[in-house]
Amino acid sequence: GVFGGGHTEIIDRIGRPVGASASGNGLKVTADAIIGDSHNACIVYTIEREDGTPFDFEPNEFGYLPLHFQSQWTDLNVLGGSHGSAWFTDNDPGDNKIQFVEVKSADVPLGGRAKAEFHDLCYFNEETGESEPLVEGDWKLRFNVDYEDASVQVPAGQAFTQDGMGFTVTGISLSP
Repeated sequence: GVFGGGHTEIIDRIGRPVGASASGNGLKVTADAIIGDSHNACIVYTIEREDGTPFDFEPNEFGYLPLHFQSQWTDLNVLGGSHGSAWFTDNDPGDNKIQFVEVKSADVPLGGRAKAEFHDLCYFNEETGESEPLVEGDWKLRFNVDYEDASVQVPAGQAFTQDGMGFTVTGISLSP
């Protein structure tokens, strides 16, 4: 759902880590899907309450939930620099699952095995400005960074001038 449901050509390129989950303290964390290109990846994890109790959090104006992990780390087997961002969302309010979406970019190609570690699921209370533990625990999992490169190459070679300087486009790659 996070990647959208109507684009079959993109949906077919999503990697689906099989058996990549960890349970503890009433929560199950599962790596559900990964999509990307050679240097970028988007990973969707599902956080599930094992007792079936629904998560009851209102998203902010951007659709993000006021949740975070006390610490969270995903190693995509990068021997170089990397950076990214992450957020919580809820594809189906009222059920016992929420999604944690993580986007990573690296200066070297991605691949191999990934390790993900999560520590203490927390709630950010906007009224008090404080972070409050929701579920304490540690969840660790491993999975293959295995997806089809979803980038599309666009014809290049165009020359143009901008502010008196000449430029030539040597390559364009678009990626979801």
